[in-house]
Amino acid sequence: MKQLTTLLVLCVSTLSHNPASAWNTESSARDANNSKTRLFSDYASFYTQAQTRLEAIIDTEQLSTSDKIRQFSSVFIDVPYAANRMIGDQNTDEQLVIKLGELDCFTYLDYVEALRKSEQLDDFKDNLIQTRYINGKVDYRTRRHFFSDWVSEEAYNAIDITAELSNFFIMVTKNLNQKENGGLFLAGLPIKRRDITYIPSDKVDEDVIKNMRDGDYVGTYSNIEGLDVTHTGIFIQTDNGPVYRNASSKRTNNRVVDTPFLEYVKTIPGIVVYRAVD
Repeated sequence: MKQLTTLLVLCVSTLSHNPASAWNTESSARDANNSKTRLFSDYASFYTQAQTRLEAIIDTEQLSTSDKIRQFSSVFIDVPYAANRMIGDQNTDEQLVIKLGELDCFTYLDYVEALRKSEQLDDFKDNLIQTRYINGKVDYRTRRHFFSDWVSEEAYNAIDITAELSNFFIMVTKNLNQKENGGLFLAGLPIKRRDITYIPSDKVDEDVIKNMRDGDYVGTYSNIEGLDVTHTGIFIQTDNGPVYRNASSKRTNNRVVDTPFLEYVKTIPGIVVYRAVD
């Protein structure tokens, strides 16, 4: 089993979403959220550079969900990887972080999904709050720290289609946030008993691939007690075959890249696949 010190250099959904890893919002709550917003200087710079591309995607009529995710995710290719950019823990007030010029694997998905939901760029911030936080409340305790929170905490960002892709899926009951020694990965947060479904890597074949769609969100299943996945990315079909579009912490990448999908899958225990809710 990998040691936690090794995991810290990976894009672990729980750990990378925290310095230690959402929906109907009343106007008063939104005002409170606005007061907690932190806009970094590189956000403005990235926005300026990417604005034309983002607006063109949003203004394109009748784009499917898959096309939106594929196109929005492509805007971030080559954006640098950076871990631990979230602000908030049991002792620190949560702040809404929008830092598009540096991404980890989970914030990358947050931004792409929030853009997908947006009918105009001005919708982005509210949609990010709804994507990242349960009930649209900017708080450490309501942040979606685990990938499976996307399909388990209302309102859902996605649905779990893993079991639909293969007859060889495995379901494991996990106590998320609880370490093997009984401690917590994230202090101040509860343990969540949850069934996690995954397809073992040696069962991910062409039959699985043909049932996947552009824009499916893919997590790297974790054998570690208390974690659901250790990395997240996006499935994309290209002329050269399927790729795993992800904010990679690997020293040779350290940025958002397209990794050959099947090649990547061979190096991990298995995959968890979610599909965005239309």
